[in-house]
Amino acid sequence: MKLIRRELLGLFLGLTAGTRAAAEAPAAPPAENERKLEVHGFLSQAFAISDGYQVLGIPSEGTFDYRTAALQLRATLTAKDSIVIQVGQARLGESPIMAVRNEIDLDWIFYERQLGAGTSVRVGRIKIPFGIYNEIRFVGPLLPFFRPADAFYGEGSYVFSSINGAALSKSLFARHRFSVDADLYAGEWSFVQGDPELQQIAGATRARARGLGGQLWLNTPLDGLRFGVGGDRSTWSNSVEAPPGVKVRHKRWVASVDGNFERFRLSAELGEHTSPGVLFASSYVLVSGHVTDKLSVNLQASRSHVKLDLVLAQLDDEIGRDYAAGLSYAFRPDLVAKVENHWTRGRNFEEPGVTIFSPALSADYVILSLSALF
Repeated sequence: MKLIRRELLGLFLGLTAGTRAAAEAPAAPPAENERKLEVHGFLSQAFAISDGYQVLGIPSEGTFDYRTAALQLRATLTAKDSIVIQVGQARLGESPIMAVRNEIDLDWIFYERQLGAGTSVRVGRIKIPFGIYNEIRFVGPLLPFFRPADAFYGEGSYVFSSINGAALSKSLFARHRFSVDADLYAGEWSFVQGDPELQQIAGATRARARGLGGQLWLNTPLDGLRFGVGGDRSTWSNSVEAPPGVKVRHKRWVASVDGNFERFRLSAELGEHTSPGVLFASSYVLVSGHVTDKLSVNLQASRSHVKLDLVLAQLDDEIGRDYAAGLSYAFRPDLVAKVENHWTRGRNFEEPGVTIFSPALSADYVILSLSALF
């Protein structure tokens, strides 16, 4: 089961992230004058229902308008040159964020050049290498739950996962017991910044940012175990945090441990996002046990915390806490059904009048989903 999932991961990331993932799923390189077009994609369709307050677009009456999907094309120009395009859709039920989200979005489009053994560069709109799941955050068959931990990977305002710029990837010490995968990226991006009361997000503005960052993964001699660290620095303009014309500096960092073994997987991440007077911290732990080759039991706990030290706002408290338990059943490695229940408490509910300064609310929600990858 672990081997099959690695092959699927290598196939998908080989189309999007270059040299290292492609090496996990090797294929005969095309001749210099040979051109090839590959088409891949994924779909995760869900029904979601909450027992009370609305959270992540999930109402108490339930919704089928809950899915992620994408179609990806890779044009291989030569053995060293290719172009990748992906368009996608992400539906979040009744979430106010849907008022500012397109029906179809351009997830990425980039030119990739292989520079040598274990080295590649991508230029265009690219998915940034950040943490364990950012580059595969919507690819359902590769995820234990419908989505990665929301406290860490987020939905809604102030969320971005792609940049317009360039990324350099390099594998180091490939023949040693310990090897390193390194990524460096730089560019610009924009994102919705909404009122904390998400019901008003339709009138939100967009902030723009420029920055640079990187990520390092240390691969250990224990097959499946790796440790990562990464982060970025950026400068935001048109930010609601500052007067017009004033730019704000932001920093993010993440530390990760990912153990993907024969019978179970353990993933844990801790990160912080800071700007003047604001500190947002988040973390999660995920454990998946493979009961059989088809059936897995998944458990996850996540938490987010904010500290505000601003002239008009003072707060040092938890924003959200979520515990999740679920089962996933793989009819085939590329077709997976999931059922999951979440127990959540915090101030991130999509209810009138609820802000980060409101008393914490609690609710349970259930997601039933079917995910396919081709």
